[in-house]
Amino acid sequence: MEQKNLEKGKIGEVKVIEKLINKGIQLRDYTDYEKHKYKQKKGYDIEILNEVTGEWDRVDIKSNCKNDYIYLEVQNDTKEKLGWF
Repeated sequence: MEQKNLEKGKIGEVKVIEKLINKGIQLRDYTDYEKHKYKQKKGYDIEILNEVTGEWDRVDIKSNCKNDYIYLEVQNDTKEKLGWF
């Protein structure tokens, strides 16, 4: 079951990233675990440019849940949790 969840999670990450890029949102992709172990261990998959503050908000993509929803958790550089959406 764990491997299936990991595969489902990766598919969800790719879909979210594609949608954000298609919407013109600037992001940094850290989903390659081997290249970005440090960031992955910190608990985020991408950073999105916050056009209001000019800072990069960290985003953790959760798509390997048991339902068909995708959840995003956002936090800023000060590690303040900005919430889920």
